[in-house]
Amino acid sequence: MGKKLVLFLIFTTTLFFLSGCSLFSTGWTYTDLPQGYELKKINDTEMVIGKEVEGNLEIELEGKTIGIEKYIAEFQTSDNYIGLKALENTEDGVSVLFYIIDAKNEDVYGPYETESTYNAVVEKIVDEELGKWNKTIDINENGVLVPSEEQEDTQNQ
Repeated sequence: MGKKLVLFLIFTTTLFFLSGCSLFSTGWTYTDLPQGYELKKINDTEMVIGKEVEGNLEIELEGKTIGIEKYIAEFQTSDNYIGLKALENTEDGVSVLFYIIDAKNEDVYGPYETESTYNAVVEKIVDEELGKWNKTIDINENGVLVPSEEQEDTQNQ
């Protein structure tokens, strides 16, 4: 009986590690962003937004910053732009920082500390209508955005 238990534990442990430890994985990749940009949740406190280049998610390309590594709470998009609300831990708590990514030209603007400053910059440089704000907590484990109302509707059925 002891030998069977040992073999079972070895098999289970091996299977766990070969599966990439996905039993505890909380990450996802959201790819429905303009111009090849992707938003990747690494774990419950880390996210990165960047551009997929040759199979890698890049936040810097040829010395130029094209993405950011911050916890992204919300985002909005158009055909060529991405607006971001990012959270950052400070001595006084958590602050919200706003960014704009020009995905077509691979330019990052920000951080802006207030939504009014962000909105003023959007009016000056973004020549497209940015969509509504989407919460990253509404992205499921498969990397699909399911707005909260739809999640509640599917849970109630």
